[in-house]
Amino acid sequence: MKEFEWLIVCKAVKQLEQFNRGETHIQKTVFAVTTLDPTTFSKYPFGFLVYKYGPFSFRLKEELGQLAAYGYLQAVNVKGGTGVTYRCTRKGVELARLLDDQPISALIEWVADRFSQRKVTELEAVTTALFVQTITSKGDAETVQVGKLRTFKPQLTEQRAKDALEESRLIVKEASTLE
Repeated sequence: MKEFEWLIVCKAVKQLEQFNRGETHIQKTVFAVTTLDPTTFSKYPFGFLVYKYGPFSFRLKEELGQLAAYGYLQAVNVKGGTGVTYRCTRKGVELARLLDDQPISALIEWVADRFSQRKVTELEAVTTALFVQTITSKGDAETVQVGKLRTFKPQLTEQRAKDALEESRLIVKEASTLE
């Protein structure tokens, strides 16, 4: 159901726009939300894969463009020429508000607020670690998870990979306590 996906995207954009964050933050926020709430999103997969800056969805990029084309979002160049971000139009705000009484709303707000203050390189490491958790078994040793993370992101030192995995586990734990 495309409409539900659009609600999620507009809610994430609305939450992030106050921090003037670009598409990378939108991608990472939607990825984390879909990972942290797999029941809801098993029906609405965005098809994330590990790409240049961590988990990325070409489908989400397409949805952002469609939301802009239909007047729910406005594409805005990020100050300093580092890319594009999106802002909700009045129509987009109205769409985002449709989630206000849904449990998923608190998760989107929590993830967006947590990620909004992070640099792209930090989000890249943490969200890739979160991705690694989805493709490895819970019983896998940390060395296996660190190895997989460094396979995706060889620029990470072993310690930085361990730290990113620890932070991603903390995110999963904290998100599970949200109501």
